[in-house]
Amino acid sequence: MLIETGSTASFVTEAFVQLVGVERKHAHVPIVGLSSKSVGNTRGRVVLTLLSANNENNVEVEALILLKLTSILPPPSIHLCEQTRKQINQLSLADPTFGIPGPIDMILGSDQLWKILTGEKIQLNNQTLTALNSSFGWVITGSCLSEAVCPSQVSINHALEDVDYLVRSLLEMNSLQSSKSKITDHDPVEKYFSSTVQRAENGTYVVKYPFKADIKPIDDTLPQAISRLNSMDAKLQRQPALKQQYTAFLNEYLELGHI
Repeated sequence: MLIETGSTASFVTEAFVQLVGVERKHAHVPIVGLSSKSVGNTRGRVVLTLLSANNENNVEVEALILLKLTSILPPPSIHLCEQTRKQINQLSLADPTFGIPGPIDMILGSDQLWKILTGEKIQLNNQTLTALNSSFGWVITGSCLSEAVCPSQVSINHALEDVDYLVRSLLEMNSLQSSKSKITDHDPVEKYFSSTVQRAENGTYVVKYPFKADIKPIDDTLPQAISRLNSMDAKLQRQPALKQQYTAFLNEYLELGHI
């Protein structure tokens, strides 16, 4: 997990959400990163409860889902002098392996930062690293790059990983096998499509929804629908962030002509 003070929201990877099997809800939110560069749209949102490995503390986090958050961090392994290592070993770290490069599953943004930081800090011996106390234990922050690494090398690491990701994606696409199944005229779906498909004046194709003809009438559901609408409205009033996402989702559907 990466604590990112510049992020206004918390994020989690698609792979991690699938790994833990947590329930997701709809959230189609555009994300903008450095230099106002679009990162894409989120794949939903989840609510996670983070537990400390050092104590009984826990915090509930609402995180947006993205396919990928960052490259492997830190780019090189962090090599500490003996004096600094001894000082860090005396602390109960939230992440004892912070100096070993690895993938980032979650970004904890400024929306959660001040809930977990206690304000206590320790300046480490090498003057480039600082230990911050949090609900989960001590967190190491500061300049974690060794003197042998320059900014150009860091950029190359990011670029190489992006190229590697694209190459692997292309290989996976090429390995897909085409389906051998064929659609026949006796297929009820094909028959319905052929009998209802039309070409609109703007060139698009239109197919009718396959409604059942012998459906039984349903009971009066208006009171239940109004009750659920009022319940949803009350929930959105209590959660302004959720209301903003909900409204953005509906406005997008209106603009696209879906509703």
